Amino acid sequence: MAIHVTPIPSTIELGAPALTLTTANAAGDSDKAIASNSNLLAFDAVSPSAVAASAVVGTATVASRRDHVHTPGVAAVVDLQRFTSSGTWTKPACALVRMEIIGAGGGGGGGQDGGAFSETGGGGGGSGCVVDTGWLDADEIASSLTVTVGTGGAGGGNGTPGAVGAVGIDSLVAGGGFSRTAYGGGGGQGGAASSAEAGGGGGAGGSSVGLVGAGSAGGNGGGPLGSGESQGDATGLRGASGGAGGSPGNNSVYGGAGGGGSDASAAGEAGGSSLFGPGAGGGGGSANDQAGGAGGTFNSFTAGGGGAGGAANNPGVAGEARPESCGSGGGGGGTVNTGGAGGAPGAGGGGGGAADNGTAGDGGAGARGEVRIFSL
Repeated sequence: MAIHVTPIPSTIELGAPALTLTTANAAGDSDKAIASNSNLLAFDAVSPSAVAASAVVGTATVASRRDHVHTPGVAAVVDLQRFTSSGTWTKPACALVRMEIIGAGGGGGGGQDGGAFSETGGGGGGSGCVVDTGWLDADEIASSLTVTVGTGGAGGGNGTPGAVGAVGIDSLVAGGGFSRTAYGGGGGQGGAASSAEAGGGGGAGGSSVGLVGAGSAGGNGGGPLGSGESQGDATGLRGASGGAGGSPGNNSVYGGAGGGGSDASAAGEAGGSSLFGPGAGGGGGSANDQAGGAGGTFNSFTAGGGGAGGAANNPGVAGEARPESCGSGGGGGGTVNTGGAGGAPGAGGGGGGAADNGTAGDGGAGARGEVRIFSL
């Protein structure tokens, strides 16, 4: 005889899911079951946080949906205080401070008045140098600093001989035991009768201003010569020397560039350039319908490229002003005409052109310096 056994159904208590999303498996202790058609909490409705500067391990037990959108993080804001004239810098709330200090450019020399038909133009003015401090710990900088912005050297007047251009004035940031100086460029030599006249030397960041050209020799660049170095093109913070009479100005890296020279019965020579600093002024054209030399420029290691030299009987073109970097040098004046002014900040002025007869041209003025202080 067959015996049929009917099982007695057990009572099962169902509960709401209470699973936790985590980084490792672990056994639970609940005695309740989960129905197969239950809803499982995996997402929440909280907006995701903004993108942060660095990664952080999260603690949330639920996730944002896969189509979530992060808000952009707050970018660091750089505070820039730009000085085109002297003043006081007040430190904002910041962690780092960086300074760019630019010395003023030297003035171009004046041309020789006429009479002998062999007169020379004035030499170009040297440019100021650039000092970049890099990022400094703000805690080591005083709450306020005195900022001195150098004024550009005046161009030399025409005459017999032509007057020497004035030296560019240094720019300086100092206070609370801190001090940094960017030196100015030398002035161009004045024109003379029957002799080659030289450009001014460039400024330097290390120890001294550029020197004025002397006779047919270019003015020395500021700063001491390193072992094995000689005057001419300059590396580092040292200033380049001015071009000897009949030669272009020399080039530099951070230091000032040298002004272009001038020679009898010849066009003026180009002013030197700088990779990170301003350009120098071009030399003035001599008598007998000669053109002036072009000024030097920023971001170059080749003379010329700045303000154009004036054609015979035309003025030199002023150098370009560049508020975001450094100016280019003024072009030398053609015969009987004025040299172009240097572009701000820091460029040298062009030399004045000589005259066959009568009055020669004045040298162009050097550009002012500048100080930029960044805080982050």
